[in-house]
Amino acid sequence: MEKPILKIKTSIPPLSPGAIPRPHINEKITPHFQAKEGFSRFLTLVSAPAGYGKTTFIRQLIREKEDRTAWFSLSEEDNEPEHFWFYLISALQKFDGETGKGSKAMLNSNPVNSPLSNDPMTFFTPLLNDLFELEKPVFLVLDDYHLINNLQIHEEMVFFLENLPPTLHLFVTTRSDPPWPLSRWRGKGQIMDIRLKDLRFTEKETKNFLCEKEKQDLSQNQLIALHKKTEGWASGLQLVAHSLASSSDREDFITNFTGTHRHVFYFLSQEVLNKQTAEVRSFLMDISILRRLNPSLCEAVTGREDSNLLLTNFEKNNLFILPLDETGDWFRFHQLFGDLLYHQLKANFPKKIPQLYQRATKWFLDQEEPGEAIRHALAGNDLEGVAEILNSAYGEILQTEEPSLRSRCLEKIPPQILRKYPKLIAHKALFQLVKEGKGGVKESLQMLEEYIRENKTDGDELSGLFATVKTYFHIYSNQFPQALEHAEKALDLLPLDSHYWRMSLEVFLGDSLLLSGKPREAYMHYLKAHQINEERGNNYLLLSTGIKIINTHLSLGEIREAEKIATDLLKFAQGNGVSRIPRAGTLWVLLGEIKREQGDLSEAQRCMERGLFISQKEVPTYAWNLLFKVGLLFSQKHFAEALSTAEKIQKMSRKYQLPLFISFPAKIWQARILLTLGEEKKAEEILAGESITPQENLQKGKENGFLNLCRKLVTQEKIGGENSPTKRLLESLEKQATKNKDKALFLETRVLIAKLEEKTKNPEKAKRTLISTLKEGKENGFFQLFVDQGPLLLSPVLKVLDDVKQKNPELENYLQNILQAISPEKTTQKESLSLKKSSSTEKLVENLTEKEIEVLQLISKGFSNQEIARELFLSPNTVKWYNSNIFGKLGVNRRTHAVAEARRLNILS
Repeated sequence: MEKPILKIKTSIPPLSPGAIPRPHINEKITPHFQAKEGFSRFLTLVSAPAGYGKTTFIRQLIREKEDRTAWFSLSEEDNEPEHFWFYLISALQKFDGETGKGSKAMLNSNPVNSPLSNDPMTFFTPLLNDLFELEKPVFLVLDDYHLINNLQIHEEMVFFLENLPPTLHLFVTTRSDPPWPLSRWRGKGQIMDIRLKDLRFTEKETKNFLCEKEKQDLSQNQLIALHKKTEGWASGLQLVAHSLASSSDREDFITNFTGTHRHVFYFLSQEVLNKQTAEVRSFLMDISILRRLNPSLCEAVTGREDSNLLLTNFEKNNLFILPLDETGDWFRFHQLFGDLLYHQLKANFPKKIPQLYQRATKWFLDQEEPGEAIRHALAGNDLEGVAEILNSAYGEILQTEEPSLRSRCLEKIPPQILRKYPKLIAHKALFQLVKEGKGGVKESLQMLEEYIRENKTDGDELSGLFATVKTYFHIYSNQFPQALEHAEKALDLLPLDSHYWRMSLEVFLGDSLLLSGKPREAYMHYLKAHQINEERGNNYLLLSTGIKIINTHLSLGEIREAEKIATDLLKFAQGNGVSRIPRAGTLWVLLGEIKREQGDLSEAQRCMERGLFISQKEVPTYAWNLLFKVGLLFSQKHFAEALSTAEKIQKMSRKYQLPLFISFPAKIWQARILLTLGEEKKAEEILAGESITPQENLQKGKENGFLNLCRKLVTQEKIGGENSPTKRLLESLEKQATKNKDKALFLETRVLIAKLEEKTKNPEKAKRTLISTLKEGKENGFFQLFVDQGPLLLSPVLKVLDDVKQKNPELENYLQNILQAISPEKTTQKESLSLKKSSSTEKLVENLTEKEIEVLQLISKGFSNQEIARELFLSPNTVKWYNSNIFGKLGVNRRTHAVAEARRLNILS
């Protein structure tokens, strides 16, 4: 369920029929917009003090371009990053409903998987890529950007602007310059500035406004005097016109009209306000708590029944009430006039303010808009009301509002109120685990535990929430037995309609089981979570649970099943606008791992590079994906690069405190690579650092580390007999792999057992063990697992090859392929048998766009980025962006490789 939007925020405001034309500004700005195939500048910054007609100027500028213009009217509540980007994307979807769909899905996800909780850049790649696909140049207007004071949004906007495609031009109106690298952009000719000196009314425009529009009969000297005193300030002139209309002595008014800009505004505002009746002034001050207003809402706040008539008169008389739609249902105050009214309300009736906010809160609740209701309760500092709304409508708010609103509410509610709503304590604890880790959550967990104990509520839904949080708490600490214990309790206690909590619990329970060596049981819980996401229509979370399912299939050795699900999910992602989010990147990496295991290393590399490119902004996901790249590099015998990649994961782990299930495999890969390179001492040091030595018993969770130890022991020259420590350790590994249903571990252990049997003078038993192992591997779709054993498997395969000839031709071909991959010169066939390539190798799953092909053609001709930029009328940054897309889609990381791969795929001749 997607969060609804307030359409007036993304609607182009109507243009006043009496707006004064500004041809001199249009002449300055228009020639700098468009080059041959897009905009030569990405930003027009309209920056000036309040009341200089910034919005009106932009509205005039886009006249007859409304169909190519998206509009976002900003307000103070847009300082929540998720809220800001949700509305910005919603505005852009005016051109294409698919634009930003993937990024928007991330914003609709639950807070545990919030894309902005760790790295705010994670979802920009799919949005910017979508904008590249726009067929014609379009405009986006951000109106009143000065209301944004969130540093995170400012930083995100810098990234967004510096990576804009040439098909989009941004207009920003603001009272103060945003904290962006404007000087650098100006130096590169990337922006156009419209400042106060540009927007200031000329004498001619002042005359047109006062005499023709406002119908004031003024002499030339009076017009010049007012123009000088207002300095061409549009709102000042508007205030002048209102004051002149009711002034009995115009000459006296104009003569005494003095003061600085700020004082002039204050004087004129007071003049306008004081000209109203006491009844109207009271009404205006009461509704000043509202940033957007309609008659029904105003009646609820003020208790008056004539709100519709008053608002209509305000609009008619230009009393700084601005329409927000063409039908006249919604309005807003001119920002400065609204500020003045609220200032007067606070100065004269401060005790009245909480009551006004409470009435507005109730109105929004009656309209079934709990998100807006809770914002007004927060503004009125009604924390008891905030807690009550959040407690009663949490499910709906979860589905329709961004996570930061809930987080802000939970942070503001004091403990004495929070104790009255124990379910909110559980929600707060889960938020704290995500945002602050274990340290920040202990107080909330203790508070919840005390409530359960004191109120004897153990055994109900609240206990289920507590157990769910404790499950996540223990997973965070790698305490999986404790996590399982709490998860099983929560599963019995949570109601079936508690969708969010049950989905989270199913994932937590699956993680606990998978990491405890129970993949089959984990699979069932991941599947339940997946079904919940399907029912709720959350595409982003659907990819997340799909990844869990694929990974479980791989753990079980069910490679074909994993491949089908990965392929289906990638098609689903493309069809539902989520193909460029980091989770989709993991799908590509998993598909690459499947192709690697099938022996298709070139296709594996293409898939993995694409996946790593997409997921690089999400650190834990990227680090986990890099583990698969290490495996691919090992299979490609690029051992130095594999080792450096494993070390890179270790560095990331130290910096970001990654979980053990990422950092430990990276160490084990380091040890295996070092063993392969003959660096046995270094490998032993790494293993010993993890308590993996010949003297240690097999430890749960460290099976692959002990497998590496056995590789070293088996290859030693002197090996004991059937009862040797190596044999006992291998038997323990085989038993554990069977118990955990870890097919890869089982097959690799059996290969080492066969090798050991061969060395301990049991050649027939060694053959039988190896043949049965190879048969099982073939049946389950394994190939590269055997190839990666390298020389260790060469002799055993050669010895069993004769035994399978004539008896099992398919197995013979399988062995020939393994032998060919391990050592081509040792193949016994006249012609080597190559593995069949996947059909997807010859066709990209995500095709290059026409512009990307055009860039690629110039790359193939040896053009530099600067030369391509000049040739195609693009900025160098835009060319770099195209390069990144091309490399990601082709699965390469160099220009020469991109050209070679494109020619192989017949994209280039």
